[in-house]
Amino acid sequence: MRLQDLVLDPSLHPEIQRLQKMSTKIPLEKYLEHVRLLARKYPQELYLQTKYAAILGDWGQTLNSSRERKIKAKAAVLLSKLLKKLRNAPYPLKCYVRNEYYYHSGQPFKQYQLGVERLKKGSNGHFSAGVGASLYAYDLFLRGQIKKAYEYGHLSFHHWSTFEHPEKVGGPFFALSLALSRSPTEARAAFKKTLKADPYGDTLHQHYYEKEERRLEALCTLLE
Repeated sequence: MRLQDLVLDPSLHPEIQRLQKMSTKIPLEKYLEHVRLLARKYPQELYLQTKYAAILGDWGQTLNSSRERKIKAKAAVLLSKLLKKLRNAPYPLKCYVRNEYYYHSGQPFKQYQLGVERLKKGSNGHFSAGVGASLYAYDLFLRGQIKKAYEYGHLSFHHWSTFEHPEKVGGPFFALSLALSRSPTEARAAFKKTLKADPYGDTLHQHYYEKEERRLEALCTLLE
Protein backbone atom coordinates (compact mmCIF):
# COMPACT_ATOMS: atom_id res chain seq x y z
CA MET A 1 0.00 0.00 0.00
CA ARG A 2 1.17 3.51 -0.74
CA LEU A 3 1.92 5.71 2.24
CA GLN A 4 -0.28 8.50 0.89
CA ASP A 5 -3.25 6.10 0.93
CA LEU A 6 -2.72 5.22 4.60
CA VAL A 7 -1.58 8.38 6.37
CA LEU A 8 -4.30 10.98 6.78
CA ASP A 9 -1.92 13.89 7.48
CA PRO A 10 0.53 14.36 4.55
CA SER A 11 2.86 16.44 6.72
CA LEU A 12 3.77 13.27 8.63
CA HIS A 13 5.07 11.41 5.56
CA PRO A 14 8.78 12.24 6.12
CA GLU A 15 8.74 11.03 9.75
CA ILE A 16 6.86 7.86 8.87
CA GLN A 17 9.16 7.15 5.93
CA ARG A 18 12.14 7.34 8.28
CA LEU A 19 10.32 4.96 10.62
CA GLN A 20 9.67 2.48 7.82
CA LYS A 21 13.34 2.43 6.82
CA MET A 22 14.26 1.33 10.34
CA SER A 23 12.13 -1.82 10.17
CA THR A 24 14.81 -4.05 8.62
CA LYS A 25 17.80 -2.40 10.27
CA ILE A 26 17.10 -2.79 13.99
CA PRO A 27 15.69 -5.57 16.20
CA LEU A 28 11.92 -5.81 16.37
CA GLU A 29 11.75 -4.82 20.06
CA LYS A 30 13.67 -1.59 19.39
CA TYR A 31 11.57 -0.89 16.32
CA LEU A 32 8.43 -1.34 18.43
CA GLU A 33 9.65 1.37 20.80
CA HIS A 34 10.18 3.81 17.92
CA VAL A 35 6.69 3.08 16.61
CA ARG A 36 5.20 3.48 20.09
CA LEU A 37 6.78 6.89 20.56
CA LEU A 38 5.58 8.17 17.18
CA ALA A 39 2.08 6.79 17.76
CA ARG A 40 1.97 8.56 21.13
CA LYS A 41 3.14 11.78 19.48
CA TYR A 42 0.31 11.64 16.90
CA PRO A 43 -2.66 9.93 18.65
CA GLN A 44 -5.16 10.92 15.92
CA GLU A 45 -3.19 9.23 13.13
CA LEU A 46 -4.93 5.86 12.69
CA TYR A 47 -2.12 4.41 10.61
CA LEU A 48 0.39 4.86 13.43
CA GLN A 49 -1.99 3.49 16.06
CA THR A 50 -2.57 0.44 13.86
CA LYS A 51 1.11 -0.02 13.17
CA TYR A 52 1.90 0.06 16.89
CA ALA A 53 -0.73 -2.58 17.66
CA ALA A 54 0.43 -4.76 14.76
CA ILE A 55 4.13 -4.58 15.66
CA LEU A 56 3.22 -5.23 19.30
CA GLY A 57 1.51 -8.44 18.20
CA ASP A 58 4.45 -9.39 15.98
CA TRP A 59 6.85 -8.81 18.86
CA GLY A 60 4.67 -10.99 21.08
CA GLN A 61 5.33 -13.87 18.71
CA THR A 62 9.03 -13.76 19.60
CA LEU A 63 8.27 -14.39 23.30
CA ASN A 64 7.43 -17.53 25.26
CA SER A 65 3.91 -18.97 24.93
CA SER A 66 2.29 -17.42 28.01
CA ARG A 67 3.63 -13.92 27.28
CA GLU A 68 2.80 -14.30 23.60
CA ARG A 69 -0.86 -15.00 24.35
CA LYS A 70 -1.12 -11.91 26.56
CA ILE A 71 0.62 -9.60 24.08
CA LYS A 72 -1.33 -10.93 21.08
CA ALA A 73 -4.59 -10.51 23.00
CA LYS A 74 -3.64 -6.93 23.86
CA ALA A 75 -2.82 -6.21 20.21
CA ALA A 76 -6.16 -7.67 19.08
CA VAL A 77 -8.07 -5.49 21.56
CA LEU A 78 -6.26 -2.36 20.37
CA LEU A 79 -7.00 -3.23 16.76
CA SER A 80 -10.66 -3.99 17.45
CA LYS A 81 -11.05 -0.51 18.96
CA LEU A 82 -9.45 1.04 15.88
CA LEU A 83 -11.94 -0.74 13.61
CA LYS A 84 -14.71 1.34 15.18
CA LYS A 85 -12.98 4.56 14.10
CA LEU A 86 -12.76 3.75 10.39
CA ARG A 87 -16.15 4.88 9.09
CA ASN A 88 -14.76 7.80 7.09
CA ALA A 89 -11.27 6.41 6.53
CA PRO A 90 -9.97 5.68 2.99
CA TYR A 91 -10.41 2.09 1.80
CA PRO A 92 -6.67 1.17 1.90
CA LEU A 93 -6.45 2.23 5.55
CA LYS A 94 -9.56 0.21 6.39
CA CYS A 95 -7.96 -2.82 4.72
CA TYR A 96 -4.71 -2.32 6.62
CA VAL A 97 -6.49 -2.29 9.99
CA ARG A 98 -8.74 -5.22 9.09
CA ASN A 99 -5.81 -7.31 7.88
CA GLU A 100 -3.87 -6.81 11.10
CA TYR A 101 -6.96 -7.41 13.25
CA TYR A 102 -7.87 -10.67 11.50
CA TYR A 103 -4.30 -11.91 11.78
CA HIS A 104 -3.69 -11.06 15.44
CA SER A 105 -7.16 -12.17 16.53
CA GLY A 106 -6.74 -15.56 14.80
CA GLN A 107 -9.31 -15.27 12.00
CA PRO A 108 -7.43 -16.60 8.93
CA PHE A 109 -10.48 -17.22 6.75
CA LYS A 110 -11.59 -13.59 7.12
CA GLN A 111 -8.04 -12.48 6.32
CA TYR A 112 -8.13 -14.60 3.16
CA GLN A 113 -11.53 -13.14 2.22
CA LEU A 114 -10.15 -9.63 2.72
CA GLY A 115 -7.37 -10.36 0.24
CA VAL A 116 -9.85 -11.66 -2.33
CA GLU A 117 -12.09 -8.63 -1.76
CA ARG A 118 -9.18 -6.27 -2.39
CA LEU A 119 -8.20 -8.08 -5.58
CA LYS A 120 -11.76 -7.81 -6.89
CA LYS A 121 -11.58 -4.06 -6.27
CA GLY A 122 -8.36 -3.77 -8.25
CA SER A 123 -5.87 -3.45 -5.39
CA ASN A 124 -3.14 -5.84 -4.30
CA GLY A 125 -4.61 -8.34 -1.87
CA HIS A 126 -2.21 -11.23 -2.48
CA PHE A 127 -0.42 -10.84 0.87
CA SER A 128 -3.62 -10.93 2.95
CA ALA A 129 -4.96 -13.82 0.88
CA GLY A 130 -1.66 -15.72 1.10
CA VAL A 131 -1.34 -15.46 4.87
CA GLY A 132 -5.01 -16.14 5.51
CA ALA A 133 -5.24 -19.12 3.15
CA SER A 134 -2.07 -20.77 4.51
CA LEU A 135 -3.19 -20.49 8.15
CA TYR A 136 -6.73 -21.55 7.28
CA ALA A 137 -5.37 -24.56 5.36
CA TYR A 138 -3.30 -25.54 8.40
CA ASP A 139 -6.33 -25.24 10.70
CA LEU A 140 -8.43 -27.34 8.32
CA PHE A 141 -5.74 -30.02 8.23
CA LEU A 142 -5.65 -30.21 12.02
CA ARG A 143 -9.45 -30.57 12.07
CA GLY A 144 -9.23 -33.50 9.66
CA GLN A 145 -10.70 -31.67 6.67
CA ILE A 146 -7.85 -32.83 4.46
CA LYS A 147 -9.32 -32.22 1.00
CA LYS A 148 -10.32 -28.67 1.90
CA ALA A 149 -6.92 -28.10 3.53
CA TYR A 150 -5.18 -28.98 0.28
CA GLU A 151 -7.56 -26.70 -1.61
CA TYR A 152 -6.61 -23.70 0.50
CA GLY A 153 -2.96 -24.74 0.49
CA HIS A 154 -3.02 -24.45 -3.30
CA LEU A 155 -4.87 -21.15 -3.12
CA SER A 156 -2.24 -19.79 -0.75
CA PHE A 157 0.58 -20.98 -3.01
CA HIS A 158 -1.10 -19.22 -5.94
CA HIS A 159 -1.10 -15.91 -4.09
CA TRP A 160 2.51 -16.25 -2.90
CA SER A 161 3.60 -17.10 -6.43
CA THR A 162 2.78 -13.55 -7.50
CA PHE A 163 5.82 -12.31 -5.51
CA GLU A 164 9.37 -12.46 -6.86
CA HIS A 165 10.78 -13.78 -3.56
CA PRO A 166 7.85 -15.42 -1.72
CA GLU A 167 10.10 -16.99 0.92
CA LYS A 168 11.08 -13.47 2.05
CA VAL A 169 7.62 -11.91 1.77
CA GLY A 170 5.57 -14.84 3.03
CA GLY A 171 8.05 -16.27 5.50
CA PRO A 172 6.73 -19.29 7.46
CA PHE A 173 3.31 -18.84 5.83
CA PHE A 174 4.77 -19.53 2.41
CA ALA A 175 6.41 -22.66 3.81
CA LEU A 176 3.04 -23.85 5.16
CA SER A 177 1.47 -23.34 1.75
CA LEU A 178 4.23 -25.39 0.12
CA ALA A 179 3.72 -28.24 2.57
CA LEU A 180 0.03 -28.40 1.67
CA SER A 181 0.37 -27.80 -2.06
CA ARG A 182 3.79 -29.05 -3.21
CA SER A 183 5.92 -31.16 -0.89
CA PRO A 184 7.45 -31.23 2.62
CA THR A 185 10.92 -31.04 1.05
CA GLU A 186 10.13 -27.78 -0.73
CA ALA A 187 8.49 -26.42 2.42
CA ARG A 188 11.58 -27.11 4.55
CA ALA A 189 13.88 -25.57 1.93
CA ALA A 190 11.74 -22.41 1.77
CA PHE A 191 11.75 -22.12 5.56
CA LYS A 192 15.56 -22.21 5.59
CA LYS A 193 15.65 -19.38 3.05
CA THR A 194 13.25 -17.36 5.21
CA LEU A 195 15.44 -17.85 8.28
CA LYS A 196 18.55 -16.85 6.34
CA ALA A 197 16.87 -13.68 5.06
CA ASP A 198 16.18 -12.38 8.60
CA PRO A 199 19.34 -10.82 10.11
CA TYR A 200 17.99 -11.56 13.59
CA GLY A 201 16.65 -15.02 12.75
CA ASP A 202 19.13 -16.92 14.89
CA THR A 203 19.29 -14.40 17.75
CA LEU A 204 16.52 -12.02 18.84
CA HIS A 205 13.81 -13.66 16.72
CA GLN A 206 15.03 -17.19 17.39
CA HIS A 207 12.08 -18.24 19.57
CA TYR A 208 9.57 -17.25 16.88
CA TYR A 209 11.33 -19.25 14.19
CA GLU A 210 11.86 -22.25 16.47
CA LYS A 211 8.13 -22.31 17.17
CA GLU A 212 7.26 -21.94 13.48
CA GLU A 213 9.77 -24.64 12.54
CA ARG A 214 8.22 -27.04 15.05
CA ARG A 215 4.79 -26.41 13.58
CA LEU A 216 6.06 -26.90 10.03
CA GLU A 217 8.04 -30.02 10.92
CA ALA A 218 5.06 -31.60 12.68
CA LEU A 219 2.92 -30.94 9.60
CA CYS A 220 5.56 -32.27 7.21
CA THR A 221 5.96 -35.43 9.29
CA LEU A 222 2.22 -36.09 9.08
CA LEU A 223 2.28 -35.54 5.32
CA GLU A 224 5.16 -37.95 4.66
